[in-house]
Amino acid sequence: MGCMSTIVVANVTKTYKKKKEVVRALSGIDLTVDEGEFLVIKGESGSGKSTLLSIIGGLEAPTSGQVLVNGEDIPKLNDNRLSAFRGSTIGFVFQGFHLHPYLTLRQNIELPAMFAGVSLSERYKNTDSLAVFLGLGKRLSHLPSELSGGQIQRAAILRAVYNRPSIILADEPTGNLDKKNSLAVLELLKKINQELKATVVLATHDSLADGYADRCLAMKDISRHED
Repeated sequence: MGCMSTIVVANVTKTYKKKKEVVRALSGIDLTVDEGEFLVIKGESGSGKSTLLSIIGGLEAPTSGQVLVNGEDIPKLNDNRLSAFRGSTIGFVFQGFHLHPYLTLRQNIELPAMFAGVSLSERYKNTDSLAVFLGLGKRLSHLPSELSGGQIQRAAILRAVYNRPSIILADEPTGNLDKKNSLAVLELLKKINQELKATVVLATHDSLADGYADRCLAMKDISRHED
């Protein structure tokens, strides 16, 4: 695990062009996330939560404003540096997690590491320790069709923390789950936050997440809604 991280978002806007119309997804966003914090960002669908997480993680560039992660000015990084930064610093957990149906859970999780040239023995050691940590130790040889929705989402979290990133960005990770599995996923994210010392930023409309957060913010409270 690397050093803990700070995120600073300053006056960030994001607009998209749809045909002749300009759609404003984010308006003057200001946000600071402390080192090791578990932050929950609340908002309804279409409020810009996913866009904000994508910009923090360098998946999208802001139209204007500044994004600093670990002191790095994310929008100014070239593609190679940005890719390397994401790979070492940020783990993404999305609502939809697609496993290859003909690969075991272990093979699905290790695929990125395999392409990155990580040795078989190192992959096995890393996967085994994380699988036990996240309660998937007995499921690694199973195919996706043999896993529940909650187990598949835990696998998504396992893959997100595989490289021991210092930041986890989770976009509606409980969106497709029932209450029992939602709570299990939130427990895991809190465990990662506390025991692996990762900063967690979770975007959701689900009030279940509130009890796990160090701080909850609504999208409307971090946007200036400039006209």
